[in-house]
Amino acid sequence: MSYNNPLFFLLIIVCLFVSLVSPRNLRSSFLLVTSFLWYYTWGPFWCVSLFAYSAALYFVVKQFRATVILIVFNILLFLFLKSISYFFPHMTSPNGVSFYFFNILGFLIDQKRRKSTEFKISFIEFLLFPTFFLTLLAGPVLRADYFLEQMRKIERASFQNIVDGSIIFFIGFFKFQLLIIPLSEINYLL
Repeated sequence: MSYNNPLFFLLIIVCLFVSLVSPRNLRSSFLLVTSFLWYYTWGPFWCVSLFAYSAALYFVVKQFRATVILIVFNILLFLFLKSISYFFPHMTSPNGVSFYFFNILGFLIDQKRRKSTEFKISFIEFLLFPTFFLTLLAGPVLRADYFLEQMRKIERASFQNIVDGSIIFFIGFFKFQLLIIPLSEINYLL
């Protein structure tokens, strides 16, 4: 499902409503489930693969910390997925896989640079960070600390916050529709 699909707007409205009425400690879990439902629209294989890989990565990073080998492995896996259609002509990787891996790589590099050996991220937060469906097709690439800080301190939204967020979203959406899509079609024709 892409951003210009009406179901995507319905998904955002449902997420907004549930986030407003749900307890603070359940919001991350709800957004995680919503993100994986969105991935399911890409196909069950990609949804299950992404979940399994993210879960395995959480336990590896928690146990062994981020290492150069893990960073290199993620780069190689990303390159393989971006070129999967060359190896398997009937398969293509989903559109948001680049942002997923850029987020993961940023997280691993940040973890590698840290002097602290603490790992303060919960399983739900770790899974939500790279898979958050609102940032997957068009970005931005997120920093884990910044994203998790925002998720942890979200309060109930005021009417003004909803209006401001809607304006920002629709400005970006219309820029995407009016600039990016036509330019990509021109580039495709060339």
